Amino acid sequence: GTEYFWSPSLRRPWQAILHHGGPLEPGVQAVRDMGRSVVIDLPFIAARRELMQRFPGAKVILTVRDDADSWYRSIEKVRALYRNATSDVEVALLRSQGFSEEEAAGGMKFFRQDYLKVLDCDLAGEPGDEEVRRRCIAGYHRLNEEVQREVPPERLLVFNVKEGWEPLCRFLGLPVPPTPFPRVDQHGRVVKAECADGQGGSECASKWVLKS
Repeated sequence: GTEYFWSPSLRRPWQAILHHGGPLEPGVQAVRDMGRSVVIDLPFIAARRELMQRFPGAKVILTVRDDADSWYRSIEKVRALYRNATSDVEVALLRSQGFSEEEAAGGMKFFRQDYLKVLDCDLAGEPGDEEVRRRCIAGYHRLNEEVQREVPPERLLVFNVKEGWEPLCRFLGLPVPPTPFPRVDQHGRVVKAECADGQGGSECASKWVLKS
């Protein structure tokens, strides 16, 4: 998902696939080289049709919210960090998480490009811009409808995390774990904790970098 495409070894083949019509196989191999057999989120949902054809036995889990407004409120947290962080702060944030300077420098640009491509949702749009909100929510509905139309029912689970382990494990053919289903919104908690004083801007983003 998003945590992987800061890495040049993954980002480069997937940029070629999504933005330049490049072949799928180098991107698949890059994922395998990282020891992964499952992909989530961007950039992979942009190539979902090609991946479904390449892996005809793969299962697809479409996560949904109760409504589009709750999804957009979550996206607004990401957009706030994207708008408020300077380039230096973005790089510092990723460096603090163990990425090299080269890996960090291209990450946010790729992130924004793919949100635009898949959802027509501009992470750098102005706060309170009704047109940005309208386009993001329309993109959310469009993507959900396309996935449900394109994926055979036997390969698809439409899943709201409020449902917990049961439908997820049943779909995957796995036992239900004895541990409670995780319900902590880590990103939301960080944003609220570090930005609740209402200060915004790069100062808010910098505090998130220093305390993450």
